[in-house]
Amino acid sequence: AAMVFQFLYALVEVFKSYFGGGFEEDAVRDNFPLVYELLDEVIDFGYPQNCSADLLKTFIMQQGQLMDPASFRVATSIAPQVTGAVSWRRGG
Repeated sequence: AAMVFQFLYALVEVFKSYFGGGFEEDAVRDNFPLVYELLDEVIDFGYPQNCSADLLKTFIMQQGQLMDPASFRVATSIAPQVTGAVSWRRGG
């Protein structure tokens, strides 16, 4: 089980290096072809192979779309206004 967690941690570090330091749901969604290509290179036949971001960048030269923190804050502040979200819990 420890090997699985070590692999997942290394995979997150690879994604962070491609996404400019952030690892958010929107970054994965916006860069799905890149994520798919990275997973294809990192895992062969279900076994982890290489999680070195520097080595992967020699094979996969496409860069991910960087998230702009200002646009993320604006999107999260507009969502409750547009959807009319109502808290289901009483205050206090």
